[in-house]
Amino acid sequence: ELTQKANLRSCWSEPIKSSTGKVLGTFAIYHRQPKQPDKHDIARIESAGNYASLAIERQQFINNIVGLQHHNQMILDSAGEGIYGVDLEGKVTFANPAAVQMLGYELAEIIGQPQHVKIHHSYPDGTPYPREKCPIYRAFVDGNTHHINDEVFWRKDGTSFPVEYTSTPIRDERAQLTGAVVVFKD
Repeated sequence: ELTQKANLRSCWSEPIKSSTGKVLGTFAIYHRQPKQPDKHDIARIESAGNYASLAIERQQFINNIVGLQHHNQMILDSAGEGIYGVDLEGKVTFANPAAVQMLGYELAEIIGQPQHVKIHHSYPDGTPYPREKCPIYRAFVDGNTHHINDEVFWRKDGTSFPVEYTSTPIRDERAQLTGAVVVFKD
């Protein structure tokens, strides 16, 4: 009935298949006159189906990545311990709400900043803490996990608090060091 109202007399369709062969949908071309497709028409509709498949699979991939990012962010945001990451320069790449709250900073004040200078610059007695001796720094230099339970972190307001932390190296898919993740509690 709809085809009659639209004055359509023929339809060619091609299944849109994923790279694994799963049918994702159908690509169709309608004509107002009865017509048989020739080899060029068939090649065009197959090509259109392939392009549609690529676009659909790309969007599904993006949706999956966004979903995973959202899920991981929810986990990070829900953790009661402070968690932050540093790159190979020791600059903060991310921090969860617990870390930001315990340190007294706004997130924007520490992202991209050297963590050692901001929060781990001094021993409990106030004497300077050399970066080279810092276990957080050492994790992304020597590639080992360091667990410390007798140091302090320094808040934005200049006060310190006793902290227990673990600094674990982060490695990429080629096992190259890319930074460290620090989990701490006061």
